[in-house]
Amino acid sequence: MSAPSSEPADRWIPERPTLRRLARAADDCRACPLYRGASQAVLGEGDSRARLMLVGEMPGDEEDREGRPFVGPAGRFLDKLLAGSWWSALSNERRGRGELIPRAR
Repeated sequence: MSAPSSEPADRWIPERPTLRRLARAADDCRACPLYRGASQAVLGEGDSRARLMLVGEMPGDEEDREGRPFVGPAGRFLDKLLAGSWWSALSNERRGRGELIPRAR
């Protein structure tokens, strides 16, 4: 991986942002050292027009390997919390906004 850039992070945001372009930009971004140790950016998934979004703190090892949010221990705990609640339908369509972070050790 290349060294962090001295350019501001907004340089990495596409001129006409779409979810696909933002995902590609997140994978390529080197504006800060957060990309080090991560194999990929972990972005959210689900309906981009959803009225509710669950935001996780940071991707862990399992999220980094799979490239999907909430697939590790915290996601399984979230599933248990949501089970049986009016939110239980959401447990299969979790929303997340991921961030490129150092891989958990």
